[in-house]
Amino acid sequence: MNFQLNFKAGLMLLVNCWFFLIVRADQTNSPIAYAETKPVDGYFIGVTDEFGKTNTLSHQRLCFAVLTETHNNAPVFFPGQPEYAYQVQLIDSNGIAVPKTDLGKKAGSKFMEFNTAALHKTEIRTQGAMALKKTEGPGLFLIFRPEDLFQIEKSGNYTLSIRFQIIVFPQIGPHRQDRTNLLIRFPALKYSITKS
Repeated sequence: MNFQLNFKAGLMLLVNCWFFLIVRADQTNSPIAYAETKPVDGYFIGVTDEFGKTNTLSHQRLCFAVLTETHNNAPVFFPGQPEYAYQVQLIDSNGIAVPKTDLGKKAGSKFMEFNTAALHKTEIRTQGAMALKKTEGPGLFLIFRPEDLFQIEKSGNYTLSIRFQIIVFPQIGPHRQDRTNLLIRFPALKYSITKS
């Protein structure tokens, strides 16, 4: 009985925690391929699938990394709940939006409620990371499988539009503690998905 309760609690934790540090690029034999947002203030988001590729099937998990070319090792925070973390839309090859699942309808529903004050709100879970250059093996965080958020019924090619937001703490002075905080809402990233 105790094992069942612990197992169920662990499973619920697994289901409720959307972001997991899963791999570092420097621990793999091949480079990770990313689709990338346009940089904002020197930061950008790279999206790949669970295998480090960008030719993703609808049942494969997507991952993201917080990347930079100018602010190496800057601390960043991002929402850990899909409601705040990202906005998503899936378009089929005819330009028609794919209906969302119940879970998909929740994703991004509170996107605009996230701001720098969120770090002090207990109802909003945040995850910390370091923004690193791609060549330094940034951590990847699992987010979702497209088929969990969308009712993808027909085989074919789709375009996922996904928008992220983060809070960054760039250094603004000569001392380590000389930092400010900045909310960045990235422009939507386009990512190809295939349903076989």
